[in-house]
Amino acid sequence: MTGGYSEKKHTRAVPEWKNRTQILRFALTSGARTFLLAFTARAGISAFWALVKVIRRRAHVAEVFRIVLEPYPLTFAAGLGAFSFFHKLLLNLARFDNLGSERSRAFVSGGISSLAIYLEHPSRRMVFVETFGIRALQAVVNLLYSRNLLRIPHGAMLLFLYICAQIIYGVMLDPSKVRPTFFTMLTSQAYTSPKLLDINRRNLSTAEEIIDGASTIARTTLATPALPLKEAVMAIRKEYSGGVRDPLERERHLVAWINRVGLGKDPSEMATYGISRTLPARDLYCALIHPGHSHWRDLMENWFGCFFTVLPLALGVNMATTIAFNARKVSKSPFRSALPTLISASRTSAFFGSLNVIYRAGLCVITALIERGVLKKPPRWTYWAFGIPAGLSVLWESPGRVRELNVFALPTVSGDVIL
Repeated sequence: MTGGYSEKKHTRAVPEWKNRTQILRFALTSGARTFLLAFTARAGISAFWALVKVIRRRAHVAEVFRIVLEPYPLTFAAGLGAFSFFHKLLLNLARFDNLGSERSRAFVSGGISSLAIYLEHPSRRMVFVETFGIRALQAVVNLLYSRNLLRIPHGAMLLFLYICAQIIYGVMLDPSKVRPTFFTMLTSQAYTSPKLLDINRRNLSTAEEIIDGASTIARTTLATPALPLKEAVMAIRKEYSGGVRDPLERERHLVAWINRVGLGKDPSEMATYGISRTLPARDLYCALIHPGHSHWRDLMENWFGCFFTVLPLALGVNMATTIAFNARKVSKSPFRSALPTLISASRTSAFFGSLNVIYRAGLCVITALIERGVLKKPPRWTYWAFGIPAGLSVLWESPGRVRELNVFALPTVSGDVIL
């Protein structure tokens, strides 16, 4: 039977198509609408944040025009527009000719339409793959939950806390076990230079390198007839435990050692100044991250900085799925449709900001314990353990979003168990 479509299980109102030309016109209209909405939203968000930077005098006015004219908003809109066009066209043609079941129609039309990803900029394709792939896996997880095939009390939360601890431990001490995209994303959003993390890892795991540096400095600067080399090396070793009180010797040693291992430029200039006056040189801790600020000031600035860094990214991700599947609803009531997207993106931004700040606060606590003589250095397990309370920041998100984050992050830790 042709010339229309009717299926009891189909819940949405579907037009009674009279011919294929009508379907083609409908698909073209949907694709064009999606393209315009996606381009306006993507370029508008980017231009807005650039304008904020201009107002705060952190960027030039030309930055706004550069962002609007760059190819990313255009390729983003082209990908979503083409996806909407082919999806509506193929799905409704299959309905018109009664080809297969509704599930098979949606599967085939969605699979073919997904080739529109090749219109997106190559550097952004993985974002689309991860975003829509997560949505698909989340649908499977929700189905299992609804049928009681997967039911563990607080299982999603417990799994996320474990994943969070694993990932943060990897970022801090073993980046080889974290996907490069994860490492880049987390360090950039946390305002932390990978070089600084590398220095901290060397401090924790390479005692021989530190001793070699101490011997070199002792031989060239401290060893005298009155203070033989052995005693000079012992003096430098005491410095690592806070035993050397002379600030000039401490500063000379620390600056020389940091420069020797390749740090001393870009963000390290300010860091070197602060670290040499606040810490025994064995480990770097929180003063490496905020050498010139108090703990509370750094944590507050970092939370807001991380929040406003993640917000446009979260808006873009949420906007992609909203526009791709609900373009007509968005065009009819853009403000009402944008509000849930803004709320969801704000919750995600607050989650990332809290995650970063809680973990930093843990490092500050360790620093305080070292300064009071309770610890000589941070145990390696603390870098894992602080990921647990940091992971509680996911309470900003909805329960369904927690399961979605698990689906997204679990492949990162499934290959190699850190502990």
